[in-house]
Amino acid sequence: MKLYRKITALVLAGVILLAQIGVRAEDIQSLQEENEALQQKIESEQSEIEETEEQMLELEMEIDDQKSEMINIMKDIADTEQAIADKEEEIANKEEEITAKEEEIAAAEEEYEAACARRDEQYEAMKIHIQYMYENGDANYLVLLLEAEDMSQLLNRAEYIESLYSYDSQVLADYEAVMEEVTQLQASLEEQRAELVKEEAGLESEEASLVSEKAELEAQEAYLNEIIASLQTKVDNFDALLTDAQNRVSSYKSQIASNNTKITELEEAAAAAAAAAAAAQSSSGGSSSGTTETASGGSATAQAIANYALQFVGNPYVWGGTSLTNGCDCSGFVMSVYAAFGYSLPHSSYSLRSVGTGVSLSEAQPGDIVCYSGHVAIYIGNGRIVHAKSSSTGIVTDNVYYSSSTVVLAVRRVI
Repeated sequence: MKLYRKITALVLAGVILLAQIGVRAEDIQSLQEENEALQQKIESEQSEIEETEEQMLELEMEIDDQKSEMINIMKDIADTEQAIADKEEEIANKEEEITAKEEEIAAAEEEYEAACARRDEQYEAMKIHIQYMYENGDANYLVLLLEAEDMSQLLNRAEYIESLYSYDSQVLADYEAVMEEVTQLQASLEEQRAELVKEEAGLESEEASLVSEKAELEAQEAYLNEIIASLQTKVDNFDALLTDAQNRVSSYKSQIASNNTKITELEEAAAAAAAAAAAAQSSSGGSSSGTTETASGGSATAQAIANYALQFVGNPYVWGGTSLTNGCDCSGFVMSVYAAFGYSLPHSSYSLRSVGTGVSLSEAQPGDIVCYSGHVAIYIGNGRIVHAKSSSTGIVTDNVYYSSSTVVLAVRRVI
């Protein structure tokens, strides 16, 4: 009776433990499905991040182009400002020349007026002299000649009379010549001044044109500044979107890591419960079937592939290797296992992401290929994998999320 009660208690404990294991399996499946959904979100976010980064790159290139054009415009503005300064200097020089020419004209006018005054004085003197000679008649000239005592004196007096008329005529002619010269000088100076004024007007017109050109360049500069500011605002907005997306990815990865930790804990708890159940069974006279894993579920060939892969657990990991007994790496392990069944697969973890047909992790069956970033494994069922893990571990079985940072990128079904 005591033995019966003990067996009954052990059986009930075993049932409870098995029920707990079933609950844990459901929890693990739920967490795995959540991880898969999170992984899909990560892939979607990463796609958006790549698109946003491309758009940001295009905007930054456009900003660089606009800034290059801005630099050229600023250089043109500087050149135009220098040209305006040069033109203003030319105008100032021209104004000085005009001032100097006006001073020369003023001096010529004074000289002209002085010459006119001297001419008028001489002319008045000549008129008085002529009037005096006329009023005294030609007899005065005759007296001058008759009173000469000798021929020499006569000739001298005659010459004197002649020279008197010649002197008056010469003085008048000289003054007329001076008047003509001064008049021509004055006209020439006026003409030169008019030319200088014309040149000054031309320079002022050129300066006005340069000022207008500068205003247009400054308007272009302001317009480019607006464009650059608008583009920079878009870049800032994209940067904010990028930061938000990266934060979400980080959050998803953190959640996956947390779920992986929970899965590990649940699996360890399930393993402990199974061990306890086995111990209870053993103490009641039952027997243990051992800890060797086997694949279950999926097609017969896929199960055979998974079970075949499990035969090599414990063998070494060799980077670049393909020998299931002497050493292989992760993709070499998958390739060689499948090769034994007549399937030719690439020796590349990246290329293995494209073989066969993609399925979700929740739909994974033994024999499917589980793809990670830079790593691959063979699914054996119940959330477990067999893979050439590392040089320190060799070929081992693991939870599909074998570390807290593990992210499943794809599950590929070849069979």
